[in-house]
Amino acid sequence: IIDWFPFSKDEDVLFFGACYGAFLKLRKRVRSLDIMESSELQQAVVRKRIRGDEELSDIGLYKLEPKKLYDIVIVPVLDESLFDSAKLSREELYPLLSYYGSFLKEGGSLIMAADNSDSLRFFSGLEKREGECCFSLAETRDAFSRLPFDDFSFYYPLPDKAFARDIYSESYMPKEGDFRGTAQSFSGESLALCDEERLYGRLCDEGKFQVFAPSFLVIASGYKGAHTDKVVLMSEPKAKGAAGKELPIYIRYNRSRDEQFRLRTEIRRRGDGSLYVRKCALSKEGNEHILSFEHKYKLLCDTIENKELHILEPSIGRSRDG
Repeated sequence: IIDWFPFSKDEDVLFFGACYGAFLKLRKRVRSLDIMESSELQQAVVRKRIRGDEELSDIGLYKLEPKKLYDIVIVPVLDESLFDSAKLSREELYPLLSYYGSFLKEGGSLIMAADNSDSLRFFSGLEKREGECCFSLAETRDAFSRLPFDDFSFYYPLPDKAFARDIYSESYMPKEGDFRGTAQSFSGESLALCDEERLYGRLCDEGKFQVFAPSFLVIASGYKGAHTDKVVLMSEPKAKGAAGKELPIYIRYNRSRDEQFRLRTEIRRRGDGSLYVRKCALSKEGNEHILSFEHKYKLLCDTIENKELHILEPSIGRSRDG
């Protein structure tokens, strides 16, 4: 859900929660990667996954608070144990976000993913994932608006944060017909009390999709907190804009194709307001498919006789991780 984020080799990253090592490959794209995880089982899984891999051998694994600050703090799951370890109420999000912010350097970013407590699937009887806390859109917005960041952006993964196929933003929202498979549940059973896919389409028409979206992904940047023994001195609530880094407004994953054709498609907005598309191979096996775009462009230009049909010329580049 976050592999599209523009990490860099001069950034130190902290994960709250190991997620069984699902994000370990991120180590190859940043200066350092540390994980804070209280579960012995989770720690054992991570140790096993990094064993024998020299590129992952320096990942820091902490059961207690690390004694350093980071450029980026990532919270992939709002685990109940995090509330307990920070001695905070599970009913309030703001104090926990303040706690996460206390590990950030000045100007740092906080990335958080969480299920929406008002998601349609929960109204159909689906139980929340065991050990996870959920909050509504209003509660989440209020909590982030009170934090000392320059700006924050909301993204909406579908079908949900755990199995993201599409990731929408406030600037590029889904519409009727974009919700195929959203009603599927991978974490438990629920009753088919309504046609969720059709209802989500209606909610989009009414501008209410965000309120009932399955999950949130929030990116806050430009941290301006003051650190005193891990207590953050909060600024007054203020309005926020878009995230500081250049981020896409829409992401689409094609993971069901053969390995050499698996892509991530991003829609981005230039400074003049125009849109452009970026396609990235999900593995090095897909590089040949990306490189073939230039040849296919030339073939189309040579064979299409309708000169009024404009064919976009591809510009091929290479990402930091190849």
